[in-house]
Amino acid sequence: MSQSTATLLGALTGLTIFIGLPVARMKGLSRGVQGFLNALATGVLVFLLWDILSHAIEPVESALKTAHGGSWEPFAATAGIFAGGLAVGLLSLVYFNGAILARLRRRDATTSPSPRALAMMIATGLGLHNFSEGLAIGQSAATGAMQLALLLIIGFGLHNMTEGFGIAAPLAGSTGASFSSILRLGLIGGGPTFLGTVIGYRFVSPLLS
Repeated sequence: MSQSTATLLGALTGLTIFIGLPVARMKGLSRGVQGFLNALATGVLVFLLWDILSHAIEPVESALKTAHGGSWEPFAATAGIFAGGLAVGLLSLVYFNGAILARLRRRDATTSPSPRALAMMIATGLGLHNFSEGLAIGQSAATGAMQLALLLIIGFGLHNMTEGFGIAAPLAGSTGASFSSILRLGLIGGGPTFLGTVIGYRFVSPLLS
């Protein structure tokens, strides 16, 4: 698969997030529907956490089995990268959320984020996750794993549809959201898939991936 084709497909994969975002424009939604959308947003985030951890631990377990043969260096390197990546990912989100909440306290003297701020926080978290999805697509395409690349594109594209609902959930039923806000949230949440695909195609490293 050429780089241009992989980049185009990576962009389309990220853009499917816009399918769920128009929910943010709906007004007068019942409390039951709002509760369902918020539960869906929470469910998506919990799934992402489980999905990331379950896949990231596999190379660590594989390296541990190999280490029993006598060499512990691959296991130490893999475990170190796993712990470092997890720490950077979690701490970056904690720092981002803390900065948002601190800004809210200074402006509104409240610790509860507004629906708009909450949607932005969710979009940013999902954007970081989608960046890693783009890396996986780009690396699969660059190494010639065509079937895996197509499977990732289809699977991530369908998955990103539900992420759109998750981002829109805090805004649905409130004051609504402007089209510019929806566009900005969609680019923040889905755009990193495109960037990840470009970088993943040019820089291949299964260990860091």
